[in-house]
This record gives sequence, C-alpha cells and structure tokens, in this order.
Amino acid sequence: MIQTVRTYVEDPLQADWDGIAQKLVHAINNSRDSTRQETPFFLVHGWDTRSTRKAMTESIRQGQTNSAETSDAAEWRREANRQREVVLYLAAEFKRKEKTRRAK
Repeated sequence: MIQTVRTYVEDPLQADWDGIAQKLVHAINNSRDSTRQETPFFLVHGWDTRSTRKAMTESIRQGQTNSAETSDAAEWRREANRQREVVLYLAAEFKRKEKTRRAK
C-alpha cells in the first residue's frame, strides 16, 4: 500500500489527491494486519465494514424487509450484476485490443 501511494505521489501529473484520499483511507482501514489478522476499522468499531450489496443481501436473507422492499432489492442486485458483467466484458475487450496493438 505504501509503495503504491509513494509511486502515485512521485508522479508530477497526479494532482487529484482530493479525489483519491477517501479511497486510500478506506483501503487502509480495511486491510488486514499480518500480526493480529484484523482490520483497523474492526479494532475501532468492533465490526467489519460491509458493501451496500452485502448489507442488502444479508437483510433479505434474515427477513428484515417487507415484500416490496425485497422486490426492489432483488431488482437492484440484478441490475448491479448486469452492469458488472458489462464492465468485465468491456475490460476484457480493451485488454485484448491492447495486447493486439502492442504485438504489432
């Protein structure tokens, strides 16, 4: 993590710290310590962070929502999964094109 930040800082073209600071804090707070095997976030709060998707899925499994909310959550998950598949496809396509371009 530190090496990644150092590399980013040393690049004079990287002037958007305000845009990545929150992501860096999240990454640091959620990286496991090799000695304690816990994240700093867990040590402070006593619970691990969860993504929106995981939080919605767990509440549905535990029956904490009514049927209308369950339907909305299921639709949201389907759309999120669809968008994820599109992004993965586009990334693979870009990677393939770049490999072809570099091979020339």
